[in-house]
Amino acid sequence: MRLIPLETDRDVSVWAARYIVDRINAFKPTKEKPFVLGLPTGGTPEKTYKELIKLYQAGEVSFKNVVTFNMDEYVGLPKEHPESYHSFMFKHFFDHVDVSLENINILNGMAEDVDAECARYEEKIRSYGKIHLFMGGVGVDGHIAFNEPASSLSSRTRIKTLTEDTRIANSRFFDNDVSQVPKFALTVGVGTLLDAEEVMILVTGHNKALALQACVEGAVNHLWTISCLQLHRRGIVVCDEPATQELKVKHSEIYSKRLAEKCSALGALLQAVIFAKKFVKTTACYNLKEQNMNHYALTNCVIYTGEEVLYQHALVVKDDKIDAIVLEESLPQTLEKVDLKGTNLSAGFIDLQLNGCGGVMFNEEITTRTLEIMQETNLRSGTTSYLPTFITSPDEGMKQAVMVMREYLAKHKNQALGLHFEGPYLSVEKKGVHRPEFIREISPEMLDFLCANGDVITKVTIAAENPTADHIKRFNDAGIIVSIGHSNATFAQTKQRIAEGAAFATHLHNAMSPVSNGREGGVVGAVLDSDIYTGIICDGLHVEWGNIRIAKKAKGDKLVIVSDAVAAAGSDIDSFIFVGKKVTVKDGKCYDEFGSLGGAAITMIESIRNVVLHCDISLNEAIRMSTLYPAKAIGVDDTLGSLVSGKIANLAVFDNQFNVKATAVNGQLRWHS
Repeated sequence: MRLIPLETDRDVSVWAARYIVDRINAFKPTKEKPFVLGLPTGGTPEKTYKELIKLYQAGEVSFKNVVTFNMDEYVGLPKEHPESYHSFMFKHFFDHVDVSLENINILNGMAEDVDAECARYEEKIRSYGKIHLFMGGVGVDGHIAFNEPASSLSSRTRIKTLTEDTRIANSRFFDNDVSQVPKFALTVGVGTLLDAEEVMILVTGHNKALALQACVEGAVNHLWTISCLQLHRRGIVVCDEPATQELKVKHSEIYSKRLAEKCSALGALLQAVIFAKKFVKTTACYNLKEQNMNHYALTNCVIYTGEEVLYQHALVVKDDKIDAIVLEESLPQTLEKVDLKGTNLSAGFIDLQLNGCGGVMFNEEITTRTLEIMQETNLRSGTTSYLPTFITSPDEGMKQAVMVMREYLAKHKNQALGLHFEGPYLSVEKKGVHRPEFIREISPEMLDFLCANGDVITKVTIAAENPTADHIKRFNDAGIIVSIGHSNATFAQTKQRIAEGAAFATHLHNAMSPVSNGREGGVVGAVLDSDIYTGIICDGLHVEWGNIRIAKKAKGDKLVIVSDAVAAAGSDIDSFIFVGKKVTVKDGKCYDEFGSLGGAAITMIESIRNVVLHCDISLNEAIRMSTLYPAKAIGVDDTLGSLVSGKIANLAVFDNQFNVKATAVNGQLRWHS
């Protein structure tokens, strides 16, 4: 993300208009290959439209081969209504340039079937491949288009109920009578916006300062929709000086108006990168790789390699790998150095059970965008790799999850490490939050399907007593790890499944038969009395601290920290939907309507802190439980999980208060505070 801070709101309009014109002209659109432009309405973009009209009248641009898609439209207002966004666009822009009528796309707020209209709009966008540049404004509460606070960050075009604050703000266009403001609107989704090749958001005025701060300095958060721009590889925020008043990192200089007016697209990007060194070095969106940092050394830190703890050493990264760990004094003077200011450096955390986070759930929105949001949220808690966990659902959902996982893995290396199916081959008696009507024995067709996709399915959780466990060898031969979980099996049944090849246990102590007396050990006893790996949730709610200590003594290096996190982790939401059930979040705890635990609202860095503070486990060992041991559990320790020359440079940087300061994925270093 790039920040372009200017002096005045007019400077913002001039800069944005020039940038749009330069992008169109560089694209050289034709009728067969049009430039696709996303457009907003409102006071801020109105000024930009005036500047675009001036440039058109000066002969600097033609919109003849430009296709436009507007962000939103009120429901119930005919297009002829003076306050419809259809009227706004023609009054302030379309009537003044040479855009073709057939190339103008605006949602129909009078459609009889609004869901069908939204689906049609999405399909029309897809028919052009993508939107090349989406310009937008932002609301005081951080909303983009009508994606109000608490909107899903992977949402598509849909109908939205407008908040009272939005209706009051818009009442100025309706004779200050809020009763005349429509209660509903059609809007492109956040996911639709993020699919664009480039997104440019205009932020002007001191009343937008909090929104800008949330965008630039906050974490990705569905309560501040504008923060989604941190997820975009080519996001630009253009702001005036009053909008920067809440930023913690104050800029030392402002672009001169003269420079702003003359910046070409290439020049603007270059200036933004130069400015970023002064302005956003400590923000979540700063990326050293973008500044040619493909060979650098991390210095002034305590290095936890996975085997030992090193002081006065530096870790050298070259391209996507760890090049060496050497004494700081031996570093070449010419090598770029990054001072970590006495913080801790370890391998990036690996979470082997993650249902969702950052306000999204993989079960609810089975898309690559959901996985990208989960990855971006993970980074802020030091987690660089994870197993997306898909819980009990019908076969169709499982097949879709496999397809999406395959697509994601093709684009993102060393981040998601394959799919974890937690169910549906479980015990109804130990279902937890899983829906009992979907729990079943595997069919021959699904057995064939899962085993044929072993290259993207890393782990599947099966109850030891479910007949599906009869196929453990078949799963193993396909490269799929079988984990015992959600099981009411006896000690003997569980031990037999372990002998047959089950190599993991899902969230020890939760949804499994306990050690009930001296004559029956249940699943818990069998897991503790074996050498298989097991995950454990360390929030103090799912498992009491004393039981974590006992498990550590019994399992040693086979005990793995997992989050079992859901949408609430890394988010401020108070409820969410999980496989059709409403899960309520209160005091950091997640419960469904029947009182069953509905996942955890904890991150990996919080889990590490917990076991250090409550379980008498050293920081060095807690790090191994979150890095090296999970890597070994799924067989990726040859490339991930420890700081060794030649391994992938997935890294976590955190201070002694367990605040994550930076992460690296494939060598790309990013600061988070």
